[in-house]
Amino acid sequence: MMRVLLPLLLVAVVVTVVVLSMMARNRLTAGDERSAVEAVPWRAAHVSRDGVTHVVVRRGAEGQVIDERAVTTVADDDPDFDAKFLEAMVAARARADLFNAGES
Repeated sequence: MMRVLLPLLLVAVVVTVVVLSMMARNRLTAGDERSAVEAVPWRAAHVSRDGVTHVVVRRGAEGQVIDERAVTTVADDDPDFDAKFLEAMVAARARADLFNAGES
C-alpha cells in the first residue's frame, strides 16, 4: 500500500512545487520595486559536513550568502539517505517558493 502512495505523494508535491514556482516567477516579473536584498531569490541548497548533509534555503549573490534557513539534516550513512534527501530537497524548494512569493 505504501509503495503505491509514496510515488503519488511525491508527484503531488512536485506538481505543487512547480505551480508555486510559476506563481513566484510571475510575481517577480510584475515590475514591483524591492530593495536589493529582497530582489535576491531564495533557493534550495545542501552541503555535507562531518558526515551529515544539511538541507537549507538560502539567498545569496555572487557566491555570498545573505541569509540561510535550515530545513533538515540527514546523516550521510542513513540507509534511507536517498529518499530522505530527495524529500528534504522537495520541501526546501517549496519553502523557497513560499518565501519568494511572500516577498512580492
